[in-house]
Amino acid sequence: MNTDEKILKVLEDLQTDVKAMKGDVGKIPAIEKQLEQQGKRLETLEAGQQALDLKVEAIHDFQKKAHTEIMDSLFESNETTGRAQKVLEKRIERIEKHLGLPPLK
Repeated sequence: MNTDEKILKVLEDLQTDVKAMKGDVGKIPAIEKQLEQQGKRLETLEAGQQALDLKVEAIHDFQKKAHTEIMDSLFESNETTGRAQKVLEKRIERIEKHLGLPPLK
């Protein structure tokens, strides 16, 4: 192979490489578009995550309030039951005294 043929071969290889690079460069706008779409999707996901966090926080607050209300109701119920039991015990004592029965133990 003489020098001219070598030069032509190198030039052909360069042309092939340049064509391949032009094809790759043509893909850049499509890649940029995909990146932009992914960015939009990511923003949407982040907004959804924030909304979900707010909902979870609201549910947690609601559960805390409901728990407090239930515990208050149980406490009041126990107090009421305890008072009613004391009244019944006193009544039973009076009846036993009235009838002359020995106290139950």
